[in-house]
Amino acid sequence: MTTFSEGSRILICPLPTLLVWRFTSGLYYDLFHINTFGNDFGLAYEKYIGEMIDTTLRDTDRHIYPGEPNSKNSPKRCDWIIDTPTDVLLLETKTKRLSMGARTEITSTADIEAQLEILAKAVLQVYESLLAYRTNAYKNPLYKLPKSKKAFVAVTTMEEWHLMGEQVEKLNKLVKRKLADAHIPLSILNDSPYCILSSDDVEHLAYLAKTLSISQIVQPYVNGWREEFSGHEFGLYMDNFFKEDFQNYEYVFKDDTDNVYTVPINLESLEPSKS
Repeated sequence: MTTFSEGSRILICPLPTLLVWRFTSGLYYDLFHINTFGNDFGLAYEKYIGEMIDTTLRDTDRHIYPGEPNSKNSPKRCDWIIDTPTDVLLLETKTKRLSMGARTEITSTADIEAQLEILAKAVLQVYESLLAYRTNAYKNPLYKLPKSKKAFVAVTTMEEWHLMGEQVEKLNKLVKRKLADAHIPLSILNDSPYCILSSDDVEHLAYLAKTLSISQIVQPYVNGWREEFSGHEFGLYMDNFFKEDFQNYEYVFKDDTDNVYTVPINLESLEPSKS
């Protein structure tokens, strides 16, 4: 941090990406110890995902809907809905990060199982929302799900959890247990498959959804994609399966990002303060 004579302050960061990684990997929890911060941050993330999807799919025949109003007696809800002519994706956003213990613990599985429990609960929530749409349980709904449309379910986390192999199997078991406890037939997993996405995954999925249906994007992953990649992250699947589709991909808010990272500074006109 450098302070100049006229009072201006400049933070010089040679590698801005490292700063972004530090922030998204949990710096916000290190800096803020306020009880309401998690809720406020979660709402901000939910809003970002909605704006990103809406901007990406603007001027297409896809439609974006927010979740139903969250009242005391209403059924569980999801945050966003992507509606295509043939199918629909119900999406729940979560800022919850994978704890350091779950990332690093080798001999004990308690931490990772506790974290997967959170994801499984979020998946259940979206399935409950899906059933509410299917059974017309919402009063005056913002969105009406046509019976003919296949529905998919997703939970997006702000950062990549890198769930693979045994972790995926454990998550599937937890989801099945929660569905059974909620008296929801396990057949819903085949009728409306779920997936776990990072922010980057949702950004790329929205890009693909401009021309592809949700089924064309998600179903190959659900079907196993390729045996050697079975159980890998959704992002790895998309990067490989849709490699040609991403040749012209640009982040939807690229101009805003460039403005943040490339603020012009005339260093010759600035003199460091002697103090």
